[in-house]
Amino acid sequence: MDIRKLIVNILIIPLLPIGILVALYQRLTCKHDYKKIKTVHGDQIIAMGWTRSIWVCEKCKHEYWSSDLNKMTKR
Repeated sequence: MDIRKLIVNILIIPLLPIGILVALYQRLTCKHDYKKIKTVHGDQIIAMGWTRSIWVCEKCKHEYWSSDLNKMTKR
């Protein structure tokens, strides 16, 4: 067996679930810093459930769809 495959099997594969849990915890506890990335126009407003603007957190990349053009409001 190749030494690289052995290292991956012993060291890296058991750590994958821990990495997923860490990423999930960071996303759930993020103090979101949203930035507007897009304004929705035309028929796409109806297709996206009356969304007018799309905001994304710069820290965790959480996407939020707002029903207002210039501020984050719940739909």
